[in-house]
Amino acid sequence: MNKTEGTRTFTDSTVLLNLLAGGFSGGIARFFVAPLDVVKIRFQMQTDPQAISRVKEYARPKYYYSGILNAFSTIYKQEGIQGLWRGNLVAEYLWVLSASLQFGSFALYKNAANKVLGVEELPPFGSLLCGAAAGATSTALTYPLDLLRTRFAAQGLPPVYTSIGHAVRSIYQTTGMKGFYYGICPSLWQFIPYVGVQFFVYDSLQKQIKKHQIDIGTIGHTASGACAGMAAKLVSFPLDVAKKRLQIHGMNLFKSGIIPDRCPSLAITMKNMYDGEGSRVFYKGLAPSIIKSAIQAALIFTLVEVVHEQLRKQLSAYQ
Repeated sequence: MNKTEGTRTFTDSTVLLNLLAGGFSGGIARFFVAPLDVVKIRFQMQTDPQAISRVKEYARPKYYYSGILNAFSTIYKQEGIQGLWRGNLVAEYLWVLSASLQFGSFALYKNAANKVLGVEELPPFGSLLCGAAAGATSTALTYPLDLLRTRFAAQGLPPVYTSIGHAVRSIYQTTGMKGFYYGICPSLWQFIPYVGVQFFVYDSLQKQIKKHQIDIGTIGHTASGACAGMAAKLVSFPLDVAKKRLQIHGMNLFKSGIIPDRCPSLAITMKNMYDGEGSRVFYKGLAPSIIKSAIQAALIFTLVEVVHEQLRKQLSAYQ
């Protein structure tokens, strides 16, 4: 194989490398941040005591936590250590697929944009657009898993669903196929800017590090990833809360054999949230969510860079 052929093969394989590196990194990162994700979702679902009379009974979770430490200790005491990883099997499937698709499609869109524009490297704004497109791609293809993950993490004791198969059957029996897509619109509106901002911030920081020739190795990837995760979550958090409320719509009615009413629109959901619990409802669970996003993004971007480099070396050696 000649040099030109080898270079072309490597360029064409960038998408595959990102798919593999993203999937591996997403699965590892997800395992470590799972407890924070469970706590975040519980906070987003719970109803403040002073607002409980204004919230429909079926929409009220059976738990209330006064703070992050109280949430961790209460879940551990009532549900055991496994409660902090509730729904993690579905979440692992979700994050392996989602991270794989995010990084793979980001590389695909970025390579395509480079060729169309005739440039070697897109400006930061290009990373924002390619990241947004990657977010839309991964969300559209993995959304039912996201909904299942949320429902498993949100349920306390006694559980509404006893297994993944039980959850799938009950959702289909009570709401049909559309039940697996409750909240997909706010999810797209939330995840598109989330992924876009995440790639934009990470790429921008990495370019500044290279520009100023700051040699900090892996720490640079970790710090850039953490900053990217925090910035992305701050931008998209209110829609994330609304999405979670839509995803569990009518979940607690299943045991009573009651068919949930039609899933409300995003606008109606956000209005009901505001009327029932005030503006603070849109920032419920922000603290654990910011911590989780920072750790998760730091781990994913660092692992992606490390795994990608190892895969690239293996590919180069093979060629």
